[in-house]
Amino acid sequence: MKKPDPRIFFFLVFLLNVLQSVWMPITEDEAYYWMYAQNLDWGYFDHPPMVALMIWLGDLIFKGTLGVRIISNIAWLITSYAIWLLVEDQYKKEKNSLLYFFLIIVSMPLLNLYGFVTTPDTPLLLFSAIYLVLFKRYIKDDNLQNTIWLGVVASLVLYSKYHGVLVIGLSFLAYPKLLLKRRFYISLIIGIVCFIPHIIWQYQHGFISIKYHLLYRTENELLLANILNYMLNVILVLNPFLFAIFIFNLIKNKATGDFPLHYHFLLWGGIVFFGLSAFRDHVEPHWIAFTVLPLIAMVHQVVLTESRFHKFFRIAAIISIAILMIARIALMLPNRFNPLLEDESAYYHEIQQLAGGEQVAFINSYHGAAKFTFYTGEDAFSYNCMPYGKKQYDYWPYEKTYQGADVFLVGDWPSFYLDTLWMQDGSMLYYKHVKDFQVLSRVHADLVHMPEPIKSGVIQDFKLKIENPYDYPLHFDKGELPLSIELFFFHGRDYTHRIVESVDVEVIPAQSSKIITGTFKTELPSGHYKLGIALRPGDLTAVPVSLRTDVEIVR
Repeated sequence: MKKPDPRIFFFLVFLLNVLQSVWMPITEDEAYYWMYAQNLDWGYFDHPPMVALMIWLGDLIFKGTLGVRIISNIAWLITSYAIWLLVEDQYKKEKNSLLYFFLIIVSMPLLNLYGFVTTPDTPLLLFSAIYLVLFKRYIKDDNLQNTIWLGVVASLVLYSKYHGVLVIGLSFLAYPKLLLKRRFYISLIIGIVCFIPHIIWQYQHGFISIKYHLLYRTENELLLANILNYMLNVILVLNPFLFAIFIFNLIKNKATGDFPLHYHFLLWGGIVFFGLSAFRDHVEPHWIAFTVLPLIAMVHQVVLTESRFHKFFRIAAIISIAILMIARIALMLPNRFNPLLEDESAYYHEIQQLAGGEQVAFINSYHGAAKFTFYTGEDAFSYNCMPYGKKQYDYWPYEKTYQGADVFLVGDWPSFYLDTLWMQDGSMLYYKHVKDFQVLSRVHADLVHMPEPIKSGVIQDFKLKIENPYDYPLHFDKGELPLSIELFFFHGRDYTHRIVESVDVEVIPAQSSKIITGTFKTELPSGHYKLGIALRPGDLTAVPVSLRTDVEIVR
């Protein structure tokens, strides 16, 4: 009996990905990236624009969740083929080569996920795989054609996700002599030229993405839980069975094998880089997504050439695929089995009705705002306030429709200023009808003077500069929501805030700045803190308007 062509299996998985894209409700992050696609630009607060472009293209073909995901479905096929091209030609001709390759691909958790879910990692894996194919050709022959295409695709890697710089940097780090060749600099210049639109966007927006990833997100705190979670996630993301085969072979042979050197640099360099990051911050499991690309090619070579692994590999692949298929089916089960991925269309339409024509805003929930717009087609604003930072919603011009408007404000937790009611799905809604809503997202404050060190228990003076970029004034003494200044002191994940006791400001005119002096008092214990400045509109939660500054408090 003739064995089925393994290529049929890839097509069947593609169909499964399409069906899952239709049946599975949109995820929180996908809704946020769908909002990107409704506002195409050369960059966004927390990511480059490629994920937005993918969704925008899909939205031209289909609407709803399939429109969000169809390009990811196609990208999965292209990524798989590109990884196949990384396999050395002599191994492609081996018996069961394509079948084993398919089993490895489908056994990788993240490659399963990004076949039917759209995030920045989806284009990152796609263009990283294509980049590695071109890099493989480039190190063999750096002719002009390979040089040009390498630079172009390198820019697409960066347009996908900033982690792409590791893919590019680690690949060249494996062969430092390439840096001495003229063609390397031609490729570098081409890549930079292609990336210039995003660089210009960053410049125009004050390099907000760099500040966010390097300053806002980091905890700068050594936590054993972060390190242990990272170690566990590495094993799970890279498939513990397949990773074990690779490690055992590496130890047994006491050598790196005949794999291309940059495969090891990408795999171990990515693991070590984020391992070091885990000593100061939480590392998301998907941040090492690109390391699966070289691992797949190397594991494929091992299981083909080392017969002792054949039986274990087949069993491991069957177990892995079974577990992943069960997990995928679970994602499509009725809501009562899967509350995190339920179809929330009815919930957001009920909020739309409760708003009664008022503008809708969600407190610290860009996911909620994005889902509201996805399901209802109406605008929603994410009111990002302390202790959290800014998001893309703070840079879209919502002041045009929200400033001074009546707003139906939705919260995720109880608060003294929020009312409550039971929703039809049995959940509790926390809300408030807000008159004369204040949009403060792009107001910025800088410290001009702060005592060094700050003395706990003592009333002290401070001075700051507040810039109002809007075409409306900021009132501190009148209106439905008069503004007040608050100082937030962060210590690790803990924080406390102090309302400034007196300030010498009543109004900051439109499109102007003002130096403000005031007094404050804190009772915090001695130590090093991060200080953030915020503006509180009336009794609502304060909005951050500054970067966090290192300060010392002494008793």
